[in-house]
Amino acid sequence: MQGILYSNYKLLEDYINVLEKENLTNSYCPYYENIVQHKETLLEIYNNYKFSYKQMAAIIKQFEEHKSSIKRLVILQKKKKKEMIKNSSAKVKNGK
Repeated sequence: MQGILYSNYKLLEDYINVLEKENLTNSYCPYYENIVQHKETLLEIYNNYKFSYKQMAAIIKQFEEHKSSIKRLVILQKKKKKEMIKNSSAKVKNGK
């Protein structure tokens, strides 16, 4: 999965800000609304990306915690099994 680098976002935002400033000095700019729309869309896209990224990080953290829990269960089960085998062989040796 490819992410959006903050530097790329900031560069595009700077470009839009320069366009916006240059066109504010002009009394008439036919595409000023287009610039504003692009600025809003860029901000919306980046905010959605940040939100999704935080959600993904939370999901990955949850998965890692779950994975750790399962590994602990496996380790406990192996220890229990080893103890049972050890106990049963001790009983056989003692003749019980």
